[in-house]
Amino acid sequence: MARQRLPDVCDAARNLPVGQFDLTVCGLGCFGRPDFPKNLWAGVQPADKLAELHEVLNQSLCMPGFEQEKRPFCPHITLARFKRQRGSVAELLESQERQPIGTFSVGGIALFESTQGAHGSVYQIIERFPLAGNPERLCR
Repeated sequence: MARQRLPDVCDAARNLPVGQFDLTVCGLGCFGRPDFPKNLWAGVQPADKLAELHEVLNQSLCMPGFEQEKRPFCPHITLARFKRQRGSVAELLESQERQPIGTFSVGGIALFESTQGAHGSVYQIIERFPLAGNPERLCR
């Protein structure tokens, strides 16, 4: 994203009309074939809360002219990225298919900047955006 578009993204993410919610991390999956995975991820439930947040943010970004993502929305937490073949994760996926891992509250979202480094990506938070009903939102 071009640096000059950053204010538009931040404006779209401020004051989202989505309230806080809880997410449960459950099950593992991968992008790519299990015998040749590209990414390992954990699933999250309820996916409809994240889909609502995704849709509201997408609609807010349409006004300043951002193109919408064409791929289907697949809420997950990325656990690992594989640069080279590291072996099959099929057995791991089978053993953890729907295993609950834990639950946490989602009180906001964050905009990250990703910079490629010699040892992988480095992530830096640009700005945090509290969701509706979050006490942090009242302090702004």
